[in-house]
Amino acid sequence: MPSPFSSAGRADIRDYIQQNWGWVGLRTPTGDVITRIDVNGDNRASWSHDSETDEYIEATIEIARSDSDIDGYNPDGPVDIGDTVSFTSGTDSSYKSVDSADDVTLEAEDDSAVVTHRIYF
Repeated sequence: MPSPFSSAGRADIRDYIQQNWGWVGLRTPTGDVITRIDVNGDNRASWSHDSETDEYIEATIEIARSDSDIDGYNPDGPVDIGDTVSFTSGTDSSYKSVDSADDVTLEAEDDSAVVTHRIYF
């Protein structure tokens, strides 16, 4: 089904999401939030969108096992990321969207990964 939004409408939605849902939580496969990344303020993260179909906005986050917020979650073992969720703030208790992705495991200190969080509209 084609999107009911015009390209101007999709741009407004994309801008709203980027400005108001700017925190992405990395969650374990059981749903515990490992950390929240401020996409608008953390140099590990950035926004992009699908310019071909203009159907989603995507946060791309580059993380490493040695990052203090990742290491602090489980300093003595692996960190498993099961999905990502968007929040309006670093303390918001309810998420706005979820993006299930392939599980990522960061085990060794030099492990790193690129995690994406897509929001379709």
